[in-house]
Amino acid sequence: MFTVRFDVKIFVAGAAGFIGSHLVRCLHRFGYKIVGMDVDAARSKLTIDSGVPFYCCDFGSQISVSEIVKKHGIDTVVQCAGKFGSDERMDVMATYTNGVVCNLFLIDTLIKSGVKNFVYISSANVFGHVDKMPIGINTPRNPSNVIGNCQLFVENMLESFREHDGLSYAIVRIPEITGLNSINDEYFAKNMHGNFISDVLRQITGKIDEVEVTISPDDTVDGTIERDYMHIDDFCSACEKVLQKLNTDGERIVYNVGSGKKYSENEVIRIMEGAFGVHVKTREVPIKDNVAPRAYFDIFNTCYDLDWSPKYVTLEKIIETMMPYYAGKQKI
Repeated sequence: MFTVRFDVKIFVAGAAGFIGSHLVRCLHRFGYKIVGMDVDAARSKLTIDSGVPFYCCDFGSQISVSEIVKKHGIDTVVQCAGKFGSDERMDVMATYTNGVVCNLFLIDTLIKSGVKNFVYISSANVFGHVDKMPIGINTPRNPSNVIGNCQLFVENMLESFREHDGLSYAIVRIPEITGLNSINDEYFAKNMHGNFISDVLRQITGKIDEVEVTISPDDTVDGTIERDYMHIDDFCSACEKVLQKLNTDGERIVYNVGSGKKYSENEVIRIMEGAFGVHVKTREVPIKDNVAPRAYFDIFNTCYDLDWSPKYVTLEKIIETMMPYYAGKQKI
């Protein structure tokens, strides 16, 4: 069993974003000493606890990061930051710069500053098109898009730094993160983050006319792509377990986390139509070459190793957490 060390000083990069801000608040309220950093100072005022030291700067800024680490005696860094847009809006050069070069600068700074532990939030994108599902921890990584390429590069880079510089690291690969809670979600309910469930909510509330449903010729349950949707609270609780393990006996640990369930986009539509009592208008689009038709994790070993299990095990339970923010606002 792991030793819970609340004296560990944790630096969270990307602290004002959807994932980062929830993680900061979870860890802070659990008793950890937290420092946050993000480029969005305005959003941080709405999403981060007032008792958490916060710095507005880019995680690739070596001088700024070095000063923050030294000032607060940081032991562990959690990297949730990244600027990843959709294929249509993606600046490829900026994505590689942010996803690879800035992470290289960050890790170099941390090693020179004596930080020994690094947690990298990766994703299912590193696996690309997978024939045998669900995705296991030993499934070959073969990304099919720019985001996956960046994340795979960082994963491999971390192993090189472990071998040559003694950096201990944890990789936490996540599926689609969604759901809301009562901590800081008024802001995120109004500024929906980008995934398929967010698109459905935008259509339900009249912000867009149609939801694009991706059609796949592969062996999916109903011809639409399949994903795992994990509640943000479950991600935070899993990440807290990873931090315990990394600070107890970790040198190199890798976990795929998720809900343990898969849902096609058509299934998501039906569940949300039932929850909100409206018809969701959709438009079918063909799958692109860089989009995996199926992406969901086998979480059995993760649950066993971390003595953890997701609380929100069905999409219906996840949608329930959104109802206080959206019920009554649907466009009939």
